[in-house]
Amino acid sequence: MRQNSTPPRDVERELARLDQKLLDLLEERAAILAAMRAGKKGRAAMEQHLEQRLWQAWEERAGRAMGDKSRWRTLFTLIQDLPAARQPEPGESSAGFQLYPKPLACKATVLAPAGVWESQCWAALAVQCSRRAQLRGVAFNAALAFLVKALNHAGATIRWNNDTLASDGGQIKLDGKALFVGDDALGCYFLLFLALGQHIRLRITGDTGLKLLDLSPVGRFLQAFQARLTPVVPGSKGLPARLESAGLPPAAIQLPGDLPAETLLALAMASPSYEDGLAITWKDNKFEAVASRAAAMLTMFVPGTVHAPGSLVIPRAEPTLPPVASLPMDPLLATTLLAMPLCHPAGGDMALAGAFPAQVSPWKEGLELLQAAGARPEIDSDTIRVAVPGSRPEHHGPIIMGTMADPAYFPLSFALAASRVLQDARQDASVPVQLSLPATDLDRQACEELAARLGLRLEQDETALRLTGRMAEAGAITPWLAPTAAWGLAYACLSMARPGLALANPGGVTELLPRFWNLYNTLPEPPRDVLLVAPAPMDEENADDGRRRKRRIKLRGDITPS
Repeated sequence: MRQNSTPPRDVERELARLDQKLLDLLEERAAILAAMRAGKKGRAAMEQHLEQRLWQAWEERAGRAMGDKSRWRTLFTLIQDLPAARQPEPGESSAGFQLYPKPLACKATVLAPAGVWESQCWAALAVQCSRRAQLRGVAFNAALAFLVKALNHAGATIRWNNDTLASDGGQIKLDGKALFVGDDALGCYFLLFLALGQHIRLRITGDTGLKLLDLSPVGRFLQAFQARLTPVVPGSKGLPARLESAGLPPAAIQLPGDLPAETLLALAMASPSYEDGLAITWKDNKFEAVASRAAAMLTMFVPGTVHAPGSLVIPRAEPTLPPVASLPMDPLLATTLLAMPLCHPAGGDMALAGAFPAQVSPWKEGLELLQAAGARPEIDSDTIRVAVPGSRPEHHGPIIMGTMADPAYFPLSFALAASRVLQDARQDASVPVQLSLPATDLDRQACEELAARLGLRLEQDETALRLTGRMAEAGAITPWLAPTAAWGLAYACLSMARPGLALANPGGVTELLPRFWNLYNTLPEPPRDVLLVAPAPMDEENADDGRRRKRRIKLRGDITPS
């Protein structure tokens, strides 16, 4: 073992050598597991015996480790689900997904898809409604697909065709079911809270992200509902998990501060099915934006819902879903599309058809970000439009793009700020742009990495981040791995100001909005319905009992009840 006196350059060289060796071993291990899972016998043996024996060796090593030993379980889970490396096809490029927008100002009017969360909320309300109902304008993404399939497996009758979800009505029965929810935490919360009104035992499984999700705060919270949530895997805090519910939810509950904010949305949508409804209160301000979003849904479909700061009261009632409904456009996706003319040197005109409730969070915060970036959005009952001239007016003093009210907009705020700095550099101008501090380490690392790649000077103090201009040289523009779909969308906007960027994982954006890249590639004048045309079929590994059997999640045609 090398001593601490080893020169830093030698340490770096040695770590690089070990990392390369580690990567080779991980790739070899993933290939062996993939070969075992290819056949039924191999896969069954893997699930029943081998994983337990492999973990025993890890558990022994974890017992000798210092610090947080749960990290060993996290690492083991990650490498168990690590996909095997794929050999590139002959002639296939390894340069990533190239982002080369046309140098022309966009002129587009696009049908905006319904909110991603709102579409899931409609599905949760539909299984409490005895009447037939339809929802139009839906972008049927992966999270919604898994939620609909899970609900149908529990007895729902929800189908999908093109941009329409249709429910035949009826109740779900969750007792004894084993439901798979993909990798979406909100979908998991929907199923958990819908089950609390029933005397049931339920098993929920998911993909890697939910295996690593810490459900401990949710488990503690469920005790107030006379329910118990137990992870199936010893030492794990995530899925798979078993829920046992007495079907006796309280009439009132206060949300603890350690609950994820989106749990309020799922709880609110399930509350009309509880015997006494539910009065929800909270003290942590992080729940306010989600509460506004929940209240906007419930006041449309559950009469008697009352929302005030710090509280949301939902009566017991059958949701009054109309025969055909439309929902507000997704706030993050809409704000991203409207930001594109601001990021493009030639400006442009982007109009989205649909409802944009500008006085309601988080649409309100998206509008404020666009205005801070220099846009003057035009809004009416069924359209929002941003038109940006090619020549920008001079701006005196720093530009401030705060996202403290809703940190979900931070990646987009960085893209807008970086685009502005890049455009100013071409005109030999330099106006500093101030951003809110990133809410997570992941956001901080992403903006630091992008600033270095683009050659932007990034400064930080205790109150804000600042982009203050260009440095002498930009870093290497290799394909970038976006850590979240929101960062992938922001990167697409950033490519308007810096053509030639490459994205290593465009599929992350596709999972959120299946037709986004169709719109991007047809700019500056995309078809009006480009975001709502039925996407091609997609294969997902999905199983209702958590086993890795190949199941098709249909993204073309109807989803028929199980």
